[in-house]
Amino acid sequence: MLQNNPAPYKKWLFWLIIALACVAGGYAILLCLVSLWVGIKHITLSGSWVPMISGLVAIPVIIWILFPVVKACWRQIKKADPLDG
Repeated sequence: MLQNNPAPYKKWLFWLIIALACVAGGYAILLCLVSLWVGIKHITLSGSWVPMISGLVAIPVIIWILFPVVKACWRQIKKADPLDG
């Protein structure tokens, strides 16, 4: 017999997407912090500003991408019917 709930695992999928997005975002932010640290550690060298600027610019971009993804998945989880538009 067919059930009325066509996607019982959809919430689990969105939780998985949120978890993977947060892990990927955390890893990317860690790389940016390492880049920033390398630039600060080698401040006496002529090109030390490049890793510092790239780390500082990339962190807000990562957060700018990560938050809408998590917010959209969270909205889909909180919907009563996950297949509504």
